[in-house]
Amino acid sequence: MFTAPLHCLLLGAFLLPYLAVNSWSFPLALPFVLLFARQLRGPDFLRWLGLKIPRLDLTLSLIFLILCAWTSREVLIHLAEENSITPDSTRWTGGLRLRPIFQVLSEEMLFRAILLGELVRRLRGFSTPGLNLMVCAAFGLLHIPFYLLKDGSFIGWMAAVNLGLFSWACNAFYLKRGHIGFAVALHLGWNWTRFGMDFTRAGELLAEGALFRTFEGSWQASALAAAAIAISVACPSRSAPQNAPK
Repeated sequence: MFTAPLHCLLLGAFLLPYLAVNSWSFPLALPFVLLFARQLRGPDFLRWLGLKIPRLDLTLSLIFLILCAWTSREVLIHLAEENSITPDSTRWTGGLRLRPIFQVLSEEMLFRAILLGELVRRLRGFSTPGLNLMVCAAFGLLHIPFYLLKDGSFIGWMAAVNLGLFSWACNAFYLKRGHIGFAVALHLGWNWTRFGMDFTRAGELLAEGALFRTFEGSWQASALAAAAIAISVACPSRSAPQNAPK
């Protein structure tokens, strides 16, 4: 069976929403991601995507999401006020409000379950921390060309470093628990406020990429990333037969 076309279709389902202007692109792409993954991996596709989450872990992930969302909101609002920036959520309804949820879910399936999972499975002779570092670097650095192309903004090297540190925590959660539940909670906890509203200064809408130096590049973001890594280190691993990646 030739799987190359299916792999291309799956990658396209992940990437095309970033090129679309319509805010419903991420929710609409998800069924295609699941369909193509099902064709590629068969009945085990949910585990491959990191979506096979035990009930207890799902509950704990939701609690962790609430904690991350509350903490991130407090930090982001403080940073906004400190820099004379005004949060504005009046435009963010419907698909716009849903976008962070499906975007985070898409990125966690792609970076954690598929990319990191396949690297660990296929490159067993390599150090897992080394592979983890590769995924962290990719996650942080890919934001630079994306926002240069999207709105002409350079996000700053400190923001890229902090994104990589957040990615390390997400990777650790995935490797220890075998699913993306806690990684989604951490990622969405930040993105729900960060990308779930507009930010203005003196009535002028600020470009999304231009805010990375203020928010993701701040020392507060570094502290949150360090706390996330500490929590991921303390997180216990599941038993070997269940632990991913397999």
